[in-house]
Amino acid sequence: MLVLSVQLLKLGTLEDIFDDLHEVDSKDLERFFEMEALGQFYLRLEGSRDCHANLFLPNKKRLAQLQTTVRAVPNLIRSQLERKAVIRLVSKLKESDLWRKSIVPAANVSVDDELIFTMQEARDDLLQADQIFAKESSQLTDRFAQEDSSNAPTTIQVEIRSQKLKQSLDERRQSEDPGTIEIRSQQDQLPVIQIRQQVLEIINGHTYSIIAAETGSGKSTQIPQIILDDAIDQGFGGQCNVICVQPRRIAAQLLAERVSHERGEVVGDSVGCLARYDYRRPTNIGGNITYCTTGIMLNILQNQPETLSSLTHIMLDEVHVRDIGIDLIMMLLKRYVDKCRSTGVAVPRIVILSATIDLDLFSTYFANIEPDGKLIPAPYISIPGRQFDVKKHNLDNVLDELAATYEPDVLSSLLDGPETKSFLDNHYARFEGIVKPEIEASNSVTENPTGSSTNLISAVQTSEALEMEDRLIPYGVIAALIFHLLNTTTSGSILVFLPGLATIKELEERTLAFTAMKKFDLNFTDEGQFRLFKLHAALPAEMAKLSLPFPEGCRRVFLSTDVAEASVTIPDVKYVIDTGKVNNLVYDHTARSRRLGSFWVSKASAIQRAGRAGRVQDGEYFFLGTQQCYDNLRKMKSPDIQRAPLDELCLRVKANAPDTPIIDVLKQTLEPPNTEAVMQTIKHLTQTRLLDENENLTNLGALLDHLPLDPSAGRLVILGVIFQCLEPMLILAALNGESLFRRPSSMEDSHTIRNKRHEFAGQSHCDHISTINAFKAMRAVERHGLSVRDYAQDQHLEFHSYTEATSVVNVLLESLKAARLVRGSPIPKTSYHVGGNALNINSDCIPLIKALILHAQFPHVAAPTPSTSRSYFSKTEREHHLPWASAANILPPPPIRDLVTYQGKQASHTAGETSMLRENSLVSPLAMCLFGGRMVWKDRMLRMDSWLPLGINMKDPTYTSDEAARSIIELHKAIDKVSRSATIPYMGHVPANLSILTQCLKSAYASLNHEKQPRKFYLARNKLFRSLQKAVRATLECDNHRYAVPSQGNWSEHDAHDMKFDKDQSNQEEITSKADEEELQGP
Repeated sequence: MLVLSVQLLKLGTLEDIFDDLHEVDSKDLERFFEMEALGQFYLRLEGSRDCHANLFLPNKKRLAQLQTTVRAVPNLIRSQLERKAVIRLVSKLKESDLWRKSIVPAANVSVDDELIFTMQEARDDLLQADQIFAKESSQLTDRFAQEDSSNAPTTIQVEIRSQKLKQSLDERRQSEDPGTIEIRSQQDQLPVIQIRQQVLEIINGHTYSIIAAETGSGKSTQIPQIILDDAIDQGFGGQCNVICVQPRRIAAQLLAERVSHERGEVVGDSVGCLARYDYRRPTNIGGNITYCTTGIMLNILQNQPETLSSLTHIMLDEVHVRDIGIDLIMMLLKRYVDKCRSTGVAVPRIVILSATIDLDLFSTYFANIEPDGKLIPAPYISIPGRQFDVKKHNLDNVLDELAATYEPDVLSSLLDGPETKSFLDNHYARFEGIVKPEIEASNSVTENPTGSSTNLISAVQTSEALEMEDRLIPYGVIAALIFHLLNTTTSGSILVFLPGLATIKELEERTLAFTAMKKFDLNFTDEGQFRLFKLHAALPAEMAKLSLPFPEGCRRVFLSTDVAEASVTIPDVKYVIDTGKVNNLVYDHTARSRRLGSFWVSKASAIQRAGRAGRVQDGEYFFLGTQQCYDNLRKMKSPDIQRAPLDELCLRVKANAPDTPIIDVLKQTLEPPNTEAVMQTIKHLTQTRLLDENENLTNLGALLDHLPLDPSAGRLVILGVIFQCLEPMLILAALNGESLFRRPSSMEDSHTIRNKRHEFAGQSHCDHISTINAFKAMRAVERHGLSVRDYAQDQHLEFHSYTEATSVVNVLLESLKAARLVRGSPIPKTSYHVGGNALNINSDCIPLIKALILHAQFPHVAAPTPSTSRSYFSKTEREHHLPWASAANILPPPPIRDLVTYQGKQASHTAGETSMLRENSLVSPLAMCLFGGRMVWKDRMLRMDSWLPLGINMKDPTYTSDEAARSIIELHKAIDKVSRSATIPYMGHVPANLSILTQCLKSAYASLNHEKQPRKFYLARNKLFRSLQKAVRATLECDNHRYAVPSQGNWSEHDAHDMKFDKDQSNQEEITSKADEEELQGP
């Protein structure tokens, strides 16, 4: 027998089934899923005609037995028969009234007289405050005028700037300084310099041009300088402004440093860098080169497109990365160019740069318009790299070389590890027909003696194998190869490509552990001989070490992700070890689940990686896969826009093109995303009130679009401002689902880390609270001048994750100030709360924080499955589980379990069976009713979004359950209404379709100084905030749920005891009403 939900998954989507319904409407069929999850409904098919069903309740008592017959039709496939059988069975259930009888509530709201009275009073207060706010804000309409100011440089200033640039350029060219001469010599040897004139002709002669320049050609450093220097030589250097867009912050920073060095300057003179955490704009009015990230360019295109008129050239570098930002920029630039042409505005030159690119695809997309209106593909030029010979090796070669060099007992210590053995076994088994080099009884690796056709496999088999996820990494092979190269060669650095940070750290630990065994005569503790570096965007301190000098004769080993594929250049790399893997996002738009999967790279990426070995000398490239595997790698990387979440993309698109449907705009991208994925995203954004029913941006949607966060994290921060609990929300947004707790290395370690996670969570049963408290504890250590690194080690926390999150928190604070959401100067480290005390009055109210987390993460909620003691179900999936270590996972499971909100879910490797929920929080049914989805009262039950049934358990006889349900629903609507009113409009660029109030406030901020700001509006807004806080806190304090926690959390008790912190002193900082009012007045 088959569980019906599994059978339904084979029948198609709900919409497909609804098309066939006559007797049964869509809502009934949705409830059928709900019933099946709460009870059990089994389906058995006999032959092609009869369909039998048994319906059970959680107590296993059979409630009904139904039978239906499906007429056999010639050529009707089994799935069609099953579909018709299901529809008929649902019809019978409806007719027999089994729908209502079989559904049991997933949880019960405990209601007494005090709670009802509190909810009614809170509803009245909220509606009154909302009316006052609406009245006060409406008085601002048409009160202020937009100030029109221009900072455009004058003609005289541009001429003076051009003369200075010419003088500076001539001096550099004539300089006899040895350093300058060496720079000129290095530049002259680059291939791009040798075809300088051709580069200029193709760029200046066309709106769009493409330059395919191989690694080492000098495209990223020299082409911007070629353009600027040419303008300088022609006497209009002051009018030339080049911006070069990089997909990674690290690349933008390093390139800006390099180019400024070549021009004898520091970053911030004529060469600028614009990236997160790094805003060094050129100080001059013209004649500049600016390196920026895709995020910065997107903000310019969306918020300040008028500034593009000052740019003469826009260069998009490394477009082969194909992340969503790059694809969106390409589309928006094309729209901008079309608009410039239609309005007669000067059009900048758009230059597409890449080492590996599909020329046909890109040249067709960036077609130029001829004078006669004819479209012709963009011209391109290919530039070879300054590439030395690179000898390539595959996995078979590596194993043979290692076996021929080392004694069996030495080699077995590395190759007999479980991960390495699993990788070798699986890799050779996956590619059928390949004869794996034998590992003999002596554990030595011998060469495959045959060279016959058994080594050949079909391209189809290989292609299918390469598209499959492959998480295994041969750490032992990599370590052995590193040791082999260090022992058998005398110079050159080693670069190892790994899929992610976790694998980098794992290889580092294993490499150091292997060398400690002293079988390879290598001492990695001596930094004069060897140095190990980890290259990852999350480790900026490690990246900064790249430019530091190192002793002569010191061998460096770099463990890197694909960041070193193109964005980071290390000239002395002679050996590249390539696992052939990259971490890609795997996302399900319907279930909204995401995870990182390790996959084989594209051929283009492998070529890029190999090129890193031949920058300044002959090198060697070691591909840790068979030759057949390498030969059949897919040609190009698939674009992220076709497999990543589209929430941010859709918001940006709507902000940029408010009058055009999102799906129509996205069809203009280079390779558009799946239509169904876009529609699912729009549905979610509408459900979460970021878009309205007409697909217009709401005020909240417009605001979140201007914050450097995904929508869910952005909602957390906005709620933190409104409810004056900013610090915990900033912490969660900065970490964005990343855990502060270390990954366990053993079973004993797992138990210790689980205990720490639960200890920091206290009685909250919440992973988010655990993370917040762990961060606060580390910050308390830092404020008291103690070693955060030592504390993190002792508490099994990730020090680097804390430092990175701290940087992000500071950036978010600046973003909130720029968006006019908070005011004030940077908060010193000695301050007790991140963001200041006035914005953290409620930061210790755990029930409120949990409710806001639920609100921000909705619809990521799940309910316990009654028929099991551990699993949960959601609207889209039948079975979820909580991780063993989660603070929300109570062991042993209580008789009655709680509802849960989660940040994400890890799809099971066994497709379709189950998924693991990540970063969970148990929430009460009352919190779910107030901050969850749309609630209706039907058949004596509250139903949320037509799928989650919630009962009402009356504690007092004064009110009926009908009255209790009405109070809950009315308060839910009031909170929702006031929350939308409390969303502060963004004061920068505002889409034209937003309210007149928003437009008016934008004008006010452009023209008024602080003393003239509309204080009356802010006072009304602050009163609205306080009313909302009071209503929600008062209601949550009356929550009778069994797991309701104290309103004030005691997160730091164990820290105060263990570290002997003087918390009382910092905690007693006074928050006067005056300071509170000033902080909340607005910017």
